[in-house]
Amino acid sequence: MALFGDPRLPEIFWSKVRQNEMTGCWEWIGPLYSNGYGQFHYEGRHTANRIAYEHLVGPVPDPLVTDHLCRNRACVNPAHLEPVTQSVNILRGDLPAVNVARSNVDTCRKGRHPWTAENIKVNVTSGRPQCRPCLDASFARANERRKAKRA
Repeated sequence: MALFGDPRLPEIFWSKVRQNEMTGCWEWIGPLYSNGYGQFHYEGRHTANRIAYEHLVGPVPDPLVTDHLCRNRACVNPAHLEPVTQSVNILRGDLPAVNVARSNVDTCRKGRHPWTAENIKVNVTSGRPQCRPCLDASFARANERRKAKRA
């Protein structure tokens, strides 16, 4: 990652990491975001796990995110991180909505679309799963109504 062009950065970054011998996690002891992910400040704020992964393994291709296989959000051990889509990351998580998404339901609430990782969007406010195609259609209808009012 471009951040590590500064020769002091690796030392600063790794001084905020402690290894947990029992779990194998490399735990971030620096500042944390409110959701428990490590926060690294240098020319802006960055998630510590992504910085560690990109520094030791390589870039995380867009639009992928790093998933904590160990489920420890403060972990920066690249062996515990896997680049995946946000949908896969959410389905692997522990949110109550994930349990609904993992259930034996085959289609969305309206029965129109398959209930797959690609079709699920978790509402950040409620934590509930939503059907992405249904949301897209709803937004498209709202945009059409706005256009019609302007005409």
